[in-house]
Amino acid sequence: MKKLNNVKQSIVVFLVLAILPGILLQIISRKYDLVILFLTLLVVFIIIKTTKTDGKAWTWRDAGFRIDNINKKSLTFYVKSILGFSIGFIALYAWIYDLNHIKTLSINISIFSVLYSFPQVILYQGFLMKVGKKLFKKSWVNITVNVLLFTSMHIFYHLPWFDYVLLAFAGLGFSWTYSKCKNIYLVGLFHFILNLIAIHLGMFASHIN
Repeated sequence: MKKLNNVKQSIVVFLVLAILPGILLQIISRKYDLVILFLTLLVVFIIIKTTKTDGKAWTWRDAGFRIDNINKKSLTFYVKSILGFSIGFIALYAWIYDLNHIKTLSINISIFSVLYSFPQVILYQGFLMKVGKKLFKKSWVNITVNVLLFTSMHIFYHLPWFDYVLLAFAGLGFSWTYSKCKNIYLVGLFHFILNLIAIHLGMFASHIN
C-alpha cells in the first residue's frame, strides 16, 4: 500500500480531488457533470482501499460509512441541525429573493437530488474533510475550506451570485453537521432534503429541465 503520511502528499491529493473536477466541469460540456463526479468518486474509493495515513490503512468507517454512531443523542442533534439549517435556508432565500419561484416536486427532481447529494457528501465531507483534518489544525479552518470548495464547485451552473451565498450556507450545514456526527448516511440524507428544498424554491431549474 502507498502511504499518505506527510503533508506534501496530503496537499497534492487534496488539491487534485478538490480542484480538478471543477476545472473539468468548466472545460467539458455540463451534461457530463455526473460522469465527472462519479469518476472522481471512483478515485476516492481507490485511495480509501489502497492508502495508509500515518501507517494505518483507511477504512470505510474513516470516510463516514458507519451506523454504530447512530443513536438517540446523535439523531436528536441531526434533526435539530436539519430543521435549523433548512429553516435558515428558506429564510435566507426569502430575504434575497421571494417565494414566487416555487417549483412542483417531481420524480425527475427527486432522482436529480439523490444522484447529486450522496456523491458530493462522500467527496467533500467523507473524504476531503478527512484529508483536510491532516492539513488544518483547527476544525473551523477545515470546515471553512470545505465550504469554499463546495460552493466553488457549483460555478459551472452559472447561477446568480446571490445563489452562491445560499450554497455556502448549505455547505456550512453539511460540513458542520458532518464534523459533529461523522456519518455519511445522515449527512447524505440532509443534503438530499436541502436539495429538494432548493430545487422546490427554483434553484437549478435550467439544469433539471
